[in-house]
Amino acid sequence: STLIKQEAPKASLLENTLFCLSELGYYSDTRHCLEELKNASKSALLSRGCALIKGTILKEDSAIKTVYSYTEGELDFQQIRVLVHIVKKLLLRKEYGKLQQIARKTPLTRTSEQITPLHAAILWFFLLDNQINNARKLLQAYTLEELKQEQSPLFSPYGTFLFRTRGKGAMDAHFGACLEKSSPPT
Repeated sequence: STLIKQEAPKASLLENTLFCLSELGYYSDTRHCLEELKNASKSALLSRGCALIKGTILKEDSAIKTVYSYTEGELDFQQIRVLVHIVKKLLLRKEYGKLQQIARKTPLTRTSEQITPLHAAILWFFLLDNQINNARKLLQAYTLEELKQEQSPLFSPYGTFLFRTRGKGAMDAHFGACLEKSSPPT
């Protein structure tokens, strides 16, 4: 509310704030902020990203259609961020039909570095839905070095893929390469 009351709030800051509220599950607060923006005659600040966030909160199906209707080639950061959020929610609810729609529309090739978190979320879906060939196809977009990086969102699902395709030994070798360290460092 404080941000909205500012004379000229920065659109990207508003968008990030709304997305964070949405990501944390504060949908009623997000709706309230969107309504305040509208009532404060600051609708012009509702960028495409805010429209996607609003769609995510109100109805996932319309948000998915909106994301892909904007697409002219590769997905941008805003679209990817919203899709990752939706995919995570659908994974938790085990809504594999909707997840399959997203997976069909998402390029399984790496079009940019930004798409990696979306690929990781879709990879989890492929593994949970026993779509090993699709998982393999998606993983082919990345080098082995990239898949072995602990900080990569693909690290854990790749370890799971190894377990599913090559067994416990391959999975243990993958995860065993991690250094034992306290987290956070003490």
